[in-house]
Amino acid sequence: MVSVYKRGTKLYLQFYVNGKRRQRTTGLDDTSANRKLLKQKVIPKLEAKIVSGELDEIEKENEPFEFGWYARKYSISKEHLKSWPELNTIVKFFEESFRGRRIDTIRSSEIEDLLLEKAWQTSPRTAKWYLGTLRAIFRVAMRHEHIDKNPCDIVELPKHTPKEIEPFTEEEAARIVEAADGWLKNYLATAFYTGMRPGEIFGLMKSDIDLDARTIQVRRAIKHGMVMTPKTKNSVRTVVILDALVPYLEKQIEASKSSLYLFPGKDGGPMHGASIVKRRWKELLKSCGIEYRKPYATRHTFITTMLKSGKVTLMELAQMVG
Repeated sequence: MVSVYKRGTKLYLQFYVNGKRRQRTTGLDDTSANRKLLKQKVIPKLEAKIVSGELDEIEKENEPFEFGWYARKYSISKEHLKSWPELNTIVKFFEESFRGRRIDTIRSSEIEDLLLEKAWQTSPRTAKWYLGTLRAIFRVAMRHEHIDKNPCDIVELPKHTPKEIEPFTEEEAARIVEAADGWLKNYLATAFYTGMRPGEIFGLMKSDIDLDARTIQVRRAIKHGMVMTPKTKNSVRTVVILDALVPYLEKQIEASKSSLYLFPGKDGGPMHGASIVKRRWKELLKSCGIEYRKPYATRHTFITTMLKSGKVTLMELAQMVG
């Protein structure tokens, strides 16, 4: 009626209550002494509870909850991450998709159908990111021993083929900057001439810029309106100001004189993030007659241009772009 099996280094018990399979950890290591203990003392007591119906009442109290309970528990545990806003968006997507469903009723087939549609709407890479988040939510349920297997483990999605990012030519970069106006012109010049990430540029304070020493100190980044440290440890760095960038920085410093930030929002604080650039970027490229690339291509353009110039080594360039 009750069997013993090993998972990792621990011993587990498997049994059936009202036709439903149950698996429980014993917390014991897989040793001959522990197996003997289970066989002689634990299993007989467990089988007696099954026969008497006592375990049935206990099992009812330990039934799985609705999906949303585990999803919220997972989301709260990840609030410290920089990627939490994006992660929480994914969690809410699944909360809506499985609203009112008990977690043990969700099947691999419906997960696969849902994510295949997501892959078609966005990309296989995005769908795999969603799958990874969903798998982690089901692991929360497994740790509570409310399910004994993860339905995400057998879901198959199309493979992601990364697209090669095509940088702009120097002539295209110059045309884009020339066609922009106001703060966007100065932002794009900073992006093309430093290779900084969008969030790092929006995180710049005027005190980070030393025009006499021709340096920029990268100390923070802005993401979804929140001030945070740059992406990685090596992203905290000093960036050299090229001569071509100087006039644009001077104009932006003058334009933002009422704020601590180089590119301030309407309230004088930092801008919300890169989405404000994306709204104007597509039309800007169209007006220049230039094939569309994502705004992040400014970073790859800087890297390519510097490598072609031969003025820096690969290691020096890696330090420059963090």
